[in-house]
Formats: sequence, C-alpha cells, structure tokens
Amino acid sequence: MTKYKKGHIPWSKGKHPSLETRKKISEARKGIKFSKETKKKLSEALRGERSYNYGRHLSKKTRGKISKAHLGKRHSEETKKKISEHNTRYWLGKHRPPVSKETREKIRQVHLGKKLTKKHIRSVLRRRKKSSLEIRVDDVIKKYRLPYKFVGNGKFFIERKNPDFVNINGEKIAVEVFCRKHKDLFREGGCEQWKMERSAIFKRYGWEIIFIEEWQTNTESSIVSLLSKYEQN
Repeated sequence: MTKYKKGHIPWSKGKHPSLETRKKISEARKGIKFSKETKKKLSEALRGERSYNYGRHLSKKTRGKISKAHLGKRHSEETKKKISEHNTRYWLGKHRPPVSKETREKIRQVHLGKKLTKKHIRSVLRRRKKSSLEIRVDDVIKKYRLPYKFVGNGKFFIERKNPDFVNINGEKIAVEVFCRKHKDLFREGGCEQWKMERSAIFKRYGWEIIFIEEWQTNTESSIVSLLSKYEQN
C-alpha cells in the first residue's frame, strides 16, 4: 500500500481534480463552520514540518501559473481594512518593543572595529533599491543628459566607500545624496563628521565629492546647478 505524507490527499492515480470538480467541492463546503477544536487540530496538522508542503519549492512554470491567476485581482476596501487590522495586531502583539538607547549602545560597541569586505558590501547593495532622493536626482540627470551615472548599488568603490553617482566624462567627481537627519541619527559624529571623513578618503585618490542634501533636491534647477559646479570651474 502506498504511504502518503500527513495532510496529503491521495487523488485517484496521482491526478488532481479538474477545475469543475474543484468548484463543486468549493460549493459543497460553503457554509460549513469548523469548531474551535477542529480548527486547532487542522492548524497543528499543517504547522511547520508536519505540512506536506514543507521544504518543497514550486517550479518556475507553477509560479508563472499562480502569477497569471492573480493578475488583475484587487482587494475590496473591506479586505484591505481586515489586512491592515491584522498587521497592526501582529506588530503590536508579536514583535519586541523598541530597543532602548542602552541596548543600542551595547550593540554598537559589539560591532565597533568590524569591517565588511567589498564583496559583502557589494552583495548587500545589489539587493537594495534606489532611495526616493536618488530617483529624483537620477531623473534630472537623464532629463538634462548630465554626465553622471548611478553606481550606488555596489558598482563602484573607493576603498570601501560606495558613492551614489560618478562622473562619466573622465572627471574624478562623485556624488552623495543624503538626508541630514538620517546621518545625524545613525552616524557617529553626525552628518558633518561623515562628510569630512568621506571627503578625506576620496581626496586621497584625487576625487571631489558633490554633496546633495535632501532639501536641495526639491527643484530641478538646484540639482543641475550642484552637478555642474565643478565642471564650470
């Protein structure tokens, strides 16, 4: 006798039911309400390693079918509200409270002195998307055909520093787009210390840096002016 994994439904000769049959099964189950005890048993039977799907990976073909089946589907306002309420309860109930300043300092001390390799930094940066500020600057560069390209995804390094943009006309000019509040909050010494250290490293290799702060990206003319300041000299 063939043995089946727990939770697996042994359809006849290994075949899955047709769409019509599945619809009939769905219709037959409508209105059926499980007791709390039954729900608990079902939950336990399909949890973690007990689930027959545990550790399985769907093929590209199957993922493509699922993707096509969901194309164009939109959640109703009621469903969106339920999802929002569920996620709110999840974040408030299951996750740890905000980390205290004391704990953050302990974590910082543990990581002091640790240096990531270029390979590690590059692999991390490749997975990140452009920030809203970088998108804003990149759009202006493309619109006015300015001689810069985005390299903030780990495509270019000076020592272990990866700027956001670099000049493509042979000029040693790098561009850093940033939010001062973020640098003051997460960088030791604050924003000004970060700018000084960054400039010193790049200067050793003959590079200049154009720093574009958040408020300076509000107008296209401001971005164009900043990106052109070294070329005008």
